[in-house]
Amino acid sequence: MHGGVIYERGEILEPVNGTKVEDVGKRDLPKIEALVQEYCSHFGADAKEIMNHKFKKIVPISKRPYAKLFSH
Repeated sequence: MHGGVIYERGEILEPVNGTKVEDVGKRDLPKIEALVQEYCSHFGADAKEIMNHKFKKIVPISKRPYAKLFSH
């Protein structure tokens, strides 16, 4: 993973090397709600039901995950 964030609902079993799992904060919730609303508009799901679950976020550990590969 290079930058960005992945929001997951439910249990994250094995985070990928170079990433870490964190709890979502108050600043994440509006982003998640907007994404859930968009998803529901396409697929007809219940936004309240989805938002009723606990979310986590997966973020990269480093801002330069490939630095060791390309620097000498």
